[in-house]
Amino acid sequence: MILAVLEAHDGNLKKISPELVSAARSLERMLAAGGVTLLLVGDDAQAAAAAAPLGDGVLTVRGEAFTAYAAVSFSRWVATYSG
Repeated sequence: MILAVLEAHDGNLKKISPELVSAARSLERMLAAGGVTLLLVGDDAQAAAAAAPLGDGVLTVRGEAFTAYAAVSFSRWVATYSG
C-alpha cells in the first residue's frame, strides 16, 4: 500500500492533490504495492468526499496538531499508524 498525505483547507483539497495521487499511483504500479490509500489531514467531510474517488481508501486524522501543516505531526501519526 502507498499512503499519500493530502491536505484540505476550508473544505477544499489543496490544488496539488491530484498530482500527488498521480505520483503515488505511478509508484504503486512500479512496486505492485496493492493500492493507494489517502490520508486526509483534517476532519472536513466535504474534502474527504472530494478525495474519495482519487484513491482506493481514505483515512482522516483530526486534532489541533493537524490544523496547520507540520511535517513532524504528520510523520509521527503515520509512524504510529503503520507501526
